[in-house]
Amino acid sequence: MTAVALLLAACTSPVYVDRSQEEEAPPLALNAVSFRVHQSLAARPPSCVAVLPLSGPDGDAALEPARIEAVRRAVYAHLAPHGRRDVKPARVDFVLERLDPARRGDAAEIGRALDCEALIGGKVTESGRQFLGVYSRVAVGAELRMVRAAGGEVLWEGTHVASLHAGGLPISPIGIAMGIFEAARNMDDEQILRATDDLARRLASTIPDPGIVALDDPTEPPAPVRALPLSPEPPRKAGLDAFLEELAPLAADERRARLIQALEQRRFGDMARAPLLDALVAVPDARPEDFLRHAEYLAEAGDYASALARAEQAAARDASFAPAHFAMGRMRIKQNDPSRAEADIIRAVALDGDNATYLNGLAYVNSLRGRADRALAAYAMAIRADAANGFAYYNSGVILLDQGDRVAAADAFYGAGLAYLKTGHYGQAGKALADLKELSGPGLDLSREIDTIQGALAALEQKAKAP
Repeated sequence: MTAVALLLAACTSPVYVDRSQEEEAPPLALNAVSFRVHQSLAARPPSCVAVLPLSGPDGDAALEPARIEAVRRAVYAHLAPHGRRDVKPARVDFVLERLDPARRGDAAEIGRALDCEALIGGKVTESGRQFLGVYSRVAVGAELRMVRAAGGEVLWEGTHVASLHAGGLPISPIGIAMGIFEAARNMDDEQILRATDDLARRLASTIPDPGIVALDDPTEPPAPVRALPLSPEPPRKAGLDAFLEELAPLAADERRARLIQALEQRRFGDMARAPLLDALVAVPDARPEDFLRHAEYLAEAGDYASALARAEQAAARDASFAPAHFAMGRMRIKQNDPSRAEADIIRAVALDGDNATYLNGLAYVNSLRGRADRALAAYAMAIRADAANGFAYYNSGVILLDQGDRVAAADAFYGAGLAYLKTGHYGQAGKALADLKELSGPGLDLSREIDTIQGALAALEQKAKAP
């Protein structure tokens, strides 16, 4: 095919080809999104999905690991607003590393270790730029599959190659995985990340959303993880050992200050965070916030047990340090221990009763324990503490819908949509909009609410496209 034909194909909108309906891609449809939803998915939708590390092509076509990981993280990002529990990639990696190497290919074993019903895996087929005379093409492709962990039953399959030409076109902020372009070191990186985002968004859109379920992290709404840099980062751990030796004779306060400065300035790169944090908590009379800083790093890395231990150390140094108690509760929730989590979060709320995040946590843990009325009361307090608290509005809507109060649930989802628009969580605003559309119908006219949120999202899209 000529470069002109390729250019024209790249300009067209993607064509969705549902193989489960025996559809075929039109001739020359280079932008086809081919997928198959198996009956087993509709019959018994999974309550949790984890995205496993992806593979890449071999030989001369081999890709840098960062490009493969970027696709995985973007897929996770676009699945996060769906109505099912997800497992953060860092947690998946942490658990996989601790499995017997012989069992890392065992879907049932992985599912048990992650406490997750379904797994997505597959291959990144390409990621890069092609130069054809005066024309350039950026393309990122993948072949993905979702299976039920217990038994390996295939639930969904999808294949797509997303391409941009001559640097790409403006795209809407609504569909972009938040934070993905922060990883772009240059124009090539940015264009590849744009194509990566297109690929993930289109494939994720073909996976049926099971419906309306509560958000599961009381610290924030589901937020996509940040993409990794695509171009190699120069080694920056060099000099770390000498730096730590240089600190040894210093007074504790000065040593602590310099360690924090090195962490905040990323002086030695991300690879050095763990040893710097280890050194920080080893400083004599280390402060509670130092242990909490380490706990947050460990939680981000998926090591919930170690994060809990560091948070407990923070609380032991200062029993009045509310963030430590909340961190303990959050880690216990992630370890499926809501009873003990509740005690920790109650302590945090007692110390800082106006903190909307802590109140979100209190409400969420009550909902886990089946106390819907207490959860609603705590969410109401959280909304009074922060009127733009989309998490509290949304989860209130889920509880009210479960109780059969569709009108109150719709009000809560509308409040969530407005709150998410205000805070810039456009993906979650879109989720609230989809839920309002699902609820709207005879006896419950939500056209005004739908038009308001839909209009705001459309205005944002037009603004993004403006020159």
